[in-house]
Amino acid sequence: MKKLLQLVERCKFGVHLQIDGHKSYHQPVEDRLNDDFGDFIDEIPADVLAEMIKRDRIVDLHFYPDTSSGFYKILHYDIEAALDVAIGILGISES
Repeated sequence: MKKLLQLVERCKFGVHLQIDGHKSYHQPVEDRLNDDFGDFIDEIPADVLAEMIKRDRIVDLHFYPDTSSGFYKILHYDIEAALDVAIGILGISES
């Protein structure tokens, strides 16, 4: 929770976190990734993508640190790992 709060405090224009949104539509992970995240699939490391499919889990974290149109998107299977990536992108120290 601490990492999420640090991210929220740092972002001026919002933080969006969705977990397993594909399940609300009875979609397989692969379909959701292709339908909604096609532009981002190439940025997901192969081992992470394989694990997302294996676990049937999509953690979709995107955040707007400085402007309402500039954002980062992280797709992962692990919430903590996604938050670690976000913290690293923004250079937030874990104090």
